[in-house]
Amino acid sequence: YVFWSLGKCRLHVRPYNFIETGDIAVKTITDAMIRKGSFKAERTATINLANYVDARYRFDFATEDFAAVETAQDVFSIARFGRRELPDEFQFKWIRGSAMAAHLAAFNLQEYANPSWIVSFELFLDNMDLEPGDIVLMNSAFKNLTSVFGLVLAPSRSLGSGASGKMDAIPISLRLFPAGMIRQDLSESAGFSDSVSAVLSAEFGE
Repeated sequence: YVFWSLGKCRLHVRPYNFIETGDIAVKTITDAMIRKGSFKAERTATINLANYVDARYRFDFATEDFAAVETAQDVFSIARFGRRELPDEFQFKWIRGSAMAAHLAAFNLQEYANPSWIVSFELFLDNMDLEPGDIVLMNSAFKNLTSVFGLVLAPSRSLGSGASGKMDAIPISLRLFPAGMIRQDLSESAGFSDSVSAVLSAEFGE
């Protein structure tokens, strides 16, 4: 996970690739940590899905074409959304071996086969240590988000003011996973269609 911080480019190695989570969460987010009225959840649109991935590799600079391909597909996503491909996205000129190409095909299939749930909310200032790429554990009563992991996407800082009656806060966005669990807990309970993005808002109690 690459991001800029204080004028420097930083590389955050994401652990376990969303598959084996174990004890990787740097923090647990509970209802009491979330500012009242700030919670929103959005499911990404299906237009950019890829559930059939051809990872092209072993580029031949003489012919200017790829000499090999590794394919990965998600049969459940294909059954649900139809076959979706992004043929220009998975071209790896510098990959020479089939094992690495197969890993890249599997990784990108996991990333693109299903819509993602992005949740956004505001935390209090004692959470300003969170950085992009951190993994947190959601334990919220809202829509059954219990023991669900989230990848921190874009933490920022929001300055409050006495005139507006708003305190300082840490706006944050998370990509929730595993995707299958989130899809069942949020999408089915709210009755959302697969063809559109969905937005939820919630008011947390005091």
